[in-house]
Parts: sequence; structure tokens; C-alpha cells
Amino acid sequence: MQHQDLWATLANVSSEQRSGLRRWLVAGSLAVILLSLTLPATWVEAAYCRGVFPWIQSVMVPVSGAIDWPLMGTVLVLLSVVMPVLVWRRWRRGRAAGRKRTTLWLAGGLRTLRTAIYVYATFVALWGLGYHRIPIEDRWQLIQGELEYGDVRDVQLRLLAILHRDASAPSTPVHEARAWQAIAEAERKMVIELEGWSPSLPAHIKHPPEGSLMAIGIYGVVSPFTMEANVDPALPMPMRLAISGHELAHILGYCGEADANLVSFLAGLRAEDPLARYGTALSMIRYASSWRHFKDSMWLNDNLPQRAKDDLAELRKIRKKHTVAIASRIMTAMNDTYLKAQDVSLGTDDYERGFTLFVHAFKRGMVVMPEPFAMLREPAGEKGGGGEDK
Repeated sequence: MQHQDLWATLANVSSEQRSGLRRWLVAGSLAVILLSLTLPATWVEAAYCRGVFPWIQSVMVPVSGAIDWPLMGTVLVLLSVVMPVLVWRRWRRGRAAGRKRTTLWLAGGLRTLRTAIYVYATFVALWGLGYHRIPIEDRWQLIQGELEYGDVRDVQLRLLAILHRDASAPSTPVHEARAWQAIAEAERKMVIELEGWSPSLPAHIKHPPEGSLMAIGIYGVVSPFTMEANVDPALPMPMRLAISGHELAHILGYCGEADANLVSFLAGLRAEDPLARYGTALSMIRYASSWRHFKDSMWLNDNLPQRAKDDLAELRKIRKKHTVAIASRIMTAMNDTYLKAQDVSLGTDDYERGFTLFVHAFKRGMVVMPEPFAMLREPAGEKGGGGEDK
């Protein structure tokens, strides 16, 4: 009897300790979430983005980036198998102990809520607080005035010149790894130059099973919990390079989609590798041809080099092969909701704003581009009318 009393006492003490620890964890997690919603952008920029995040990035990226398979994807697959088993076992034990179904449902709901709070607080602390920093156009003083049609047309023609200059012949060997390293190094130098700290670069961009990301309508994704960039390997190689640059920008602290696009555009065109510049320009031309004040984008596509036409045709073919329409629509809606919840007011339209910011950056001299491509036929759109920023 004495032994039973001792074990019962120890069990009660252990239970009280766990309850106390849970209370502290919940309180701390809620405090982190509350701070993310209330801290001024200047504090987030100074204390987190230039203080805490560089330390987090320098520790996590070398570890997760040294492994060449998707860690977070592996964890999610394992959880989908393990969690139902754990829930079932806990339910069986509870019923065997005589607890009512209502009690077990309530306990399970509270446990799920605590887990959600822990997960979101971890997301905020590791990466998500960066959504609330000073906007990139203000930090870099990009916008000096409204863009005009002529500004956009000038960049479009210069992108055409890059595509014609850097497109490799079909028989020319390509070095994807070298091009990727050139993009990564250019982004690292940009962070040093414009943000004032030196980031770590991953040894690997992760590639989940072919077509798995495109099935839900996305080309790449970053896991903030493991600080790893994932890109669908089904993409044509030049587009795979460009998307890798976009995802890398995310793990360098550029959370917003316009920010990541802008950084990857600038770095890709600064890269000392023709394939890196070609892949970046090919990605950018898709945004350039859909700019809202550009009424006749057909002239742009008609004047692409044959290599670019072939690569874009391959992208359309692969996208048609792998994309599941309903899954893509659901994921787009979820991504739009997620971005707006993180104070990205444009939602998924923020991707296109990155091209507008790039035109401003080019006007400010942040990247050198070749002379505009000499065309036999000028576009039939506006010749200089003003337009509001996207």
C-alpha cells in the first residue's frame, strides 16, 4: 500500500509539473503571436530582421540544406501515418479508463488547439515575423514616381535582348549547378549590400517527387520550420533555376512574394552566368507580357528567340500534364487567404507586383541591362501615357 501511495504521489507531481509547463508554453506562444500583430514595423526590422533572424538563418540553413531530400515533406508524410495511430491509442486508453466520449472529445479539442498555438508561434518566431517588416520599396527607396508605359516597354525590350544574347544553342552543353551557384551567390551579395548581414546558403535546393507540387498549381514552396526551399523537378530547367532563385530569396528573409520576386529578378540578372540570366529573363517575360497597361503582348512573344518559345511551350505542356484543376484552385484560394492574413494585401497578386518593383529598381540603377532589342515592328500599345503602379 505504501508503494502504491508513493507512485500515486509521484504521478500527481509529474502531472502538475506537465500542467505548469503547458501553461507557460501556451502563455509564451500567445505572447509571441500577440507581439507579431502589434510590434511596429521599425522594431521588427531592427530587432528581428537584422538581429534575431540572421542568427536563426545561419544555424538552420546549413543543417537542413546539407540534406538533399525534403525534410519537411518527410515529416508531413510520417505525421499523416503516425497521428491517426496515436489518436486511436489515446482514445482506446481513455475509454478503457472509463472516461466519457464527451470528455475525450473536449480533451482532444483542447490538445489540438494547444498544438495549433505552438505551431503558429514557432512559424512566427522562425520566419513569419518578417512579413511585418518595413516594405521593401521603402527600405530601398525604390518608388520615385509613377511608371509610364515607356518605362515598362523599355524593360520588356531589354529582357528580349537578354534572351537573345544568353539563349544557348540546342547542341550547347548546359551547367545547371553552376548557374544555380551564380544566382545564389548574387543573392548573398545583395543581402550583404542592402540588408547589412551575410546569410548562409543551402547546399541543396530540395526536389520532391516530380509533379507533386505542380499538381496543386505551385512550382516551389519554402518550409519556414526547416528553412528549406523546395522546387518541382518537373519544371523545364531554365524555369527551375528561376523558381529556385525565388524560393532562396524567401529563406534569406524576404517573406512577401513581390519581395522574393524582386530579389530573384535582380540577382538573376546580376549573376555571372548566361544560363542564370536567361532563366531569370524567361521567368520575368511572363510577368512583363501581362503587365496591366500593355495592351498587345503578342509582339513580345512573337519576337522571342526560338529557345525561349520552346521552353515556354514545354512549360505549358508539363503544367497541363501534372496540374489537377480542382486541387490547383483550392491551393490558390488557400494561398491567397494565407498571404492576406500575413498583411500581404494583394494576396496572390503580389507576385506580379514584383515586376513593377523591378522596373522601379532598374530606373534607380540597381541592375545593368543591355540596350533594348531592335525590333522591326514597334508594339501598337500606348506610346507614353502614365499608369498607376500595380
